[in-house]
Amino acid sequence: MKGIKMIVTDLDGTFFRNDKTVSDYTTDIFVKCRKNGIKLAFATARSSNTQIPVDLFDGFVKSNGAVVFAHNKIICDKSIPIQLAQRVLVAADNAGISIVAQTNERHCANFNLKEVTGYLDGEIIDFNTIDFEPQKIFAFISNDREIEVLRSNLSNDLYMNIARDDVAMVMNKEALKSKAVAALADYWGIAQTEIVAFGDDINDIDLLKFSGVSVAVGNAVAEVREITHHICDTNENDGVAKWIEGHIL
Repeated sequence: MKGIKMIVTDLDGTFFRNDKTVSDYTTDIFVKCRKNGIKLAFATARSSNTQIPVDLFDGFVKSNGAVVFAHNKIICDKSIPIQLAQRVLVAADNAGISIVAQTNERHCANFNLKEVTGYLDGEIIDFNTIDFEPQKIFAFISNDREIEVLRSNLSNDLYMNIARDDVAMVMNKEALKSKAVAALADYWGIAQTEIVAFGDDINDIDLLKFSGVSVAVGNAVAEVREITHHICDTNENDGVAKWIEGHIL
């Protein structure tokens, strides 16, 4: 496949294996891409660089598109205004929902976050006193009532996605992986048709629809597999790297 100048991959469930590691084979393929002049970017719901091999990438799309980096330079920031965030956070807290406000490396919650995730350090705060604009809000959902609490407290400037692991993510409506990648591509002078993207979950759909070539990993949810141009092997079996080697390199 000729003409690809930019590769974008989701991380969890796509680029990473289930244990959050990356094989030597995948690493080698990504190194070869860069040697061939192809720009590499990841687009993730994560906000921190924990466990991410950032040295493999030229661009970072974090918090589902709320913040975009070209190497260490921020080129786009679509955080949630404090008042809009506070409305959601306080309502969720009052309803007993475990919820987190995050920005860059900071995670503020109403529970012990590390006990739940195993790797994210967080601070417990009173959301009535929040003094920063979150890049993303996420909550661990256990029933439809909790979903409705969140949805009923969203302003028209926010949207919510629910991932397959029952994590609800609230974002600025301008914070989308597709818009973030478009900003990166524009920064690098790359056309939409020259981008290939990989994903596995609901929050990847707008990116996959935007990209010139879209690829679902074999373990992707049905909604993702239905809208992509190609389906590769699973994340456990180096699906992304195999597809790149077979179609681009």
